[in-house]
Amino acid sequence: MNAIEFNVKLARSLYLCLNLILSVLYSYITVKFISVYNFPIYIILFITTLIEFFILLDTSYFKIITGIKTKYLYYMLIVFSIVMFIFKSNINITYVLIFYFVYYLLITIVLLNYNLFVIEESKSIKDGVTDISLYSNLSKLLGFSLGSYIYKVNIEEYLIVFIIVFVLFSSLKINNFKNKTEKNSERLVFNDLKRKYIIVNTALLSGTAVFFIPMFIKQLAARNLIQFSSIVFFIPGLTVVLFLILTKKYEINLNNILISYIILDMVFFIFVICKVFLPLQVILLSLIVALGVSISIKLRTNFIKINNKDYRKSIVQIFRISAPVFTIILSFVGLYVENIAYYILLINAISAIHVLYVNLRNREHTLLD
Repeated sequence: MNAIEFNVKLARSLYLCLNLILSVLYSYITVKFISVYNFPIYIILFITTLIEFFILLDTSYFKIITGIKTKYLYYMLIVFSIVMFIFKSNINITYVLIFYFVYYLLITIVLLNYNLFVIEESKSIKDGVTDISLYSNLSKLLGFSLGSYIYKVNIEEYLIVFIIVFVLFSSLKINNFKNKTEKNSERLVFNDLKRKYIIVNTALLSGTAVFFIPMFIKQLAARNLIQFSSIVFFIPGLTVVLFLILTKKYEINLNNILISYIILDMVFFIFVICKVFLPLQVILLSLIVALGVSISIKLRTNFIKINNKDYRKSIVQIFRISAPVFTIILSFVGLYVENIAYYILLINAISAIHVLYVNLRNREHTLLD
């Protein structure tokens, strides 16, 4: 087989395929845990966040697994898939947990390498971050579209598909894959990071849908319309993808996006309180989520630019973990605070106002610099 020059286009394609596998895997395990083992849905999020946190620690400090070359990670995935296929007759909770943990860990490390490559080799950091967000959201959108078929698929069928995909990807003879993107960051000194508040802002602006989509689904169930629940997932995802495609073609001022976000956030808050027509609420939520993703892209781009390049791999992983961590924290708070989702809308508005204030105050050095 002739060697293939590794470029941003190929990296994006592989990133999309692996992210789709991860999205389908997440959906499958969620359905499995809820329907078979009666686990709370937040257990999956908690396990996933622990894996992401371990990857951050390994990237920044331990430097054990995340330093393994991508092709060897594929070999490990192939071997693991074969072992799991051999023991498929003994499927229980331990098997499912190991199945999810190892796949999520190894695939996420490969994705981290591709993620960093796209950011490093794109025309600009903003283009790279936008591409990663676009392909990540597109894979989630496709994953949710396949969601209705997930529970019908046996685990051995997944394993066969995984083995084929990983053998195919590992067999690609790829030249010039940047070794620096496979290496770990310098030991992260958190206090050295500039504008750390951006991590909090981006995390807060990413959690709205997590709390309101379940509320919408409950409303549909109460009206015997649960068959339309997939639309509640699909519309926000589609809106994000379309908005990201738009922002790739046209530059939109951050302040205008922030002002639009704040206004829509407060209108949505009023609509939810007043229980306005549900489809209108879904449309407004979709716009808020899309604007939130766009704001996060601009903030992450700025954060990557202004901080030490040697920390870049750790920074990419920090942004992967920040949103789930805040979601878990707010979920626990929600156990003791009634209607936590309403307060999250207010927190999001305050977060957006803070970013707008900082951006207007520092006109010479805005968050877009």
